[in-house]
Amino acid sequence: MPDGSGDARAPFRDAGSLWGRRAAIVVLSAGLLLYSLTIIRVTDESFPANIDAAWFLMLSRSILSGEGYAEIDKPIPRPHTKFPSALPCILAAAQWIAPDSLAPPKFAVGIFGFLSIIAFYLLIKRFTPDLIAALLAVAVGIQLNMLLFSQRLMSDIPYIFFSTLTLLLIVKRTQSTQSLLRLEIAIGIAISLG
Repeated sequence: MPDGSGDARAPFRDAGSLWGRRAAIVVLSAGLLLYSLTIIRVTDESFPANIDAAWFLMLSRSILSGEGYAEIDKPIPRPHTKFPSALPCILAAAQWIAPDSLAPPKFAVGIFGFLSIIAFYLLIKRFTPDLIAALLAVAVGIQLNMLLFSQRLMSDIPYIFFSTLTLLLIVKRTQSTQSLLRLEIAIGIAISLG
């Protein structure tokens, strides 16, 4: 071995090694590509067979139409109080792009899955070598439940993203010796959306 120790794990031990970083980039890129191709392949225009997804779509249409966060399926719309508004706002933005299609809202949820993989990698990378973090992030990203929930109009995947982002920001803040007001504000926003 180049370091003279004879340890076969030497490339994995040094988290800052050039080899480890390059291998991590290749592994993470391949995993993100596989995730993206899977989401593109399985996302369709079919209506979700889930009552919560129907609620999220109805609430997003209410936001998009200017009715506010209201139950517009009633003769007299009333304010909605059951679900948080983060996912309907995200779906409203996606429906604004293509109003008569279910694919953009489904892709919006899939994008949060993509971002979750990256956030998970950045979080785990703070504790393990780059390559191990990339392998773990890819394993999470191509796990069957992650892929299934990434194509459904449910709040699970955005919640995973915001929760992972919150943990990442908290770890970053606790490992910093400086007072970072912007980071603390970002933590607060991430916690409130998660």
